[in-house]
Amino acid sequence: MRGNGEGSFTHLPDGAIRVEISVTDGLGRRLRRSKTLRPTKGKPVSDTRCREALEALEAQYPDGKVVAKSETVGTYLDRWWSDVLPMSRRVTVTTKSNYDTMIRCHLRPALGDILLDALTAKAVNVMLRGMVLKGKSQSTARVARTVLVLALGDAVVDGLVPVNVAAQTKAPRGTTKERRSLTVDEARSFLAAAEGTPLVAAWKTAIYLGLRPGEVRGLAWSDIDFDAGTLKVVHAQRRDGGQLVARGQTKTASAVRTLRLPSPILDALKRHRENQDAERITAGDIWEDTDELVFTTKDGAPIRSETYRRDFRKVVASAGISGDLVPHELRHTAASIMSDQGIRAEVIGDILGHADGGELVMKTYRHSLAPILDGHLAIGDNLLVANPS
Repeated sequence: MRGNGEGSFTHLPDGAIRVEISVTDGLGRRLRRSKTLRPTKGKPVSDTRCREALEALEAQYPDGKVVAKSETVGTYLDRWWSDVLPMSRRVTVTTKSNYDTMIRCHLRPALGDILLDALTAKAVNVMLRGMVLKGKSQSTARVARTVLVLALGDAVVDGLVPVNVAAQTKAPRGTTKERRSLTVDEARSFLAAAEGTPLVAAWKTAIYLGLRPGEVRGLAWSDIDFDAGTLKVVHAQRRDGGQLVARGQTKTASAVRTLRLPSPILDALKRHRENQDAERITAGDIWEDTDELVFTTKDGAPIRSETYRRDFRKVVASAGISGDLVPHELRHTAASIMSDQGIRAEVIGDILGHADGGELVMKTYRHSLAPILDGHLAIGDNLLVANPS
């Protein structure tokens, strides 16, 4: 076996000669560094050229070691997100923003100080297991791994690393956070407690139609046709690079849909518009709603997710409902109640705006209510009678 820095010459079929030396990296791994010399003007490669090429390689690695690249994983991920990703893949603004969150919150804190060419599959696995131990969901760990696999895949293509070590790992089987739907009695209590609160129309829209929280907050009055009794979901509130986008892209193309409004929602939205008109007059010049949003603060600003979640939990507490619930539970509730009404899974998938129709509905959103309902459903005015159009 040749020692570090020792050279070798390999004659290739086309008359070229490959000059190689053996070196090691910072982790002690043996690597080869080479230069291929080709015949010029019909003359074979001379011994002098071979010796000069060998001396040049040895001069690059005087101690037989690879000098580590200065770029760290954190530096590379930042550059990949801003420069490489937009050129290598077609991604939506929302997806790019989600990747940024994964990099900022998970990948950079755990791996950012490691040199890019020294990153190992073991280090990635340690990060993934750590995410689960800290209470992050299996889904979050899986997305973080996916982002790293994509980034390192581009690094391999660019010749920055020899292999994609993230692709050699597996997302851990962590504990998926169990979410539930409200029972019918809880749904009734929730709607009763919501009456008189500023966002009662939002809660009714979410629990009757199963809109995502961001879709509710992204609704504009132009999306609602009171004469036709329909609501169009065409935007959703998103964050792009940490900035709030009041009317951003929906999660997927299939999330764009038109839904029929049950009379309880129509009535609630009409009352809400009257209240908002009064708030606009009171606010005067400080009213800032430029998107004509349906749900705003008292000065016309978009309602942020933190405020939305806080107000939701106030209603939950007022209704006497136990559990660590979040607004997305209303979407689960909508899917479960529609299913128990006998609405087919694929139709529910259309109403919820799922790309895969009813498959995800049955896997994720379907919570059995039959033992509580005894086969009967009646909340308010035929809760969840919406149909996509």
